[in-house]
Amino acid sequence: MLCRTVINDEAFKNWNNDAAGSPQQDTGAAMDAESFMAAMELDCRERAERRMMNEAAAERLKLAGNEAFNAGDYVKAVELYTEALSHVRHWTALYTNRAQAYLQLENFEVFGVVSVKASTVLNQACSAPAARI
Repeated sequence: MLCRTVINDEAFKNWNNDAAGSPQQDTGAAMDAESFMAAMELDCRERAERRMMNEAAAERLKLAGNEAFNAGDYVKAVELYTEALSHVRHWTALYTNRAQAYLQLENFEVFGVVSVKASTVLNQACSAPAARI
């Protein structure tokens, strides 16, 4: 997976840590290496927490979508898979599940093919959905 994270070290030049280790804005000199690393670690922890929360929400929505799909409510399944994708865009299973729901709705031209294409772009090894169309 390609990482597009860009670190703007200019943004950290006027930050330092207080006694508790929290970054605080400072109008003085540039940030030292230790303070910079502390700010980076804090940012990393916050991002990891957000990622875990988003993945947990997406998993709940995926399971609800699976239940709707198994119950034959394909419109609801599509909605749930789409909402899950708003939390995590890299889960190919959500794209393929949504494509299957679109196929059950017989909405071939517009949505099924688009979902399969998105899935295959994310994971070139994901050829099973494309073979079904």
